[in-house]
Amino acid sequence: MINVKSITGCLIIKGSGMTSLRAFSNLEVVKYDKDLCPAYIAAILVSDNMLLRYLGMPKLRKVRKFNNNKICLKIQITAGFSGMRLIFNPSVCLFEEENNRLLNTEKFVNFHVDICDPTRTYCRLDIEQGIFNEANLPTGCQVLEYVLLLNYTKPTEELQYKLNSIEEIWGALIITNTDLTSISFPKLNKIYNTACKQLDV
Repeated sequence: MINVKSITGCLIIKGSGMTSLRAFSNLEVVKYDKDLCPAYIAAILVSDNMLLRYLGMPKLRKVRKFNNNKICLKIQITAGFSGMRLIFNPSVCLFEEENNRLLNTEKFVNFHVDICDPTRTYCRLDIEQGIFNEANLPTGCQVLEYVLLLNYTKPTEELQYKLNSIEEIWGALIITNTDLTSISFPKLNKIYNTACKQLDV
């Protein structure tokens, strides 16, 4: 498998004893074909691998739906086609460089996967907590790992202080029904929108 550079169909790693996916270290492209993988809605499904610690796929650059390069592909836990799903792998983490490379493909959204040896402050909420808002936004976050919603928000010094450190948002930024007349994110440089559009600010 070490020589495999392209897969048409899907790649399923489920319930294995693998600690990494280095066997696919030369894999560059996965072209999902629903006719070849009718039981799966993901081009890459990595699920229920209790010992999996690292992905180990440094050359993976493209995950796309067969004959359609414009489809929105993403890791997700909800229903619908996704490019890659990482679910129920309790020990897995992504290195920052690996995560950034995958995010830059614009075919990948990372929810609730740990970052190995982080050099920045990553903030995430438990699924039942919903999305970030002015009430639950922690101080000092450099990367928000989900949507930031400012809804019926009042301008305060505390809120602005929290926004000052944010460099990336891995999800949408939604500002609606607020009393804000201006807003400042002095360090924000990327929004990886869950609609699969990377916005450089």
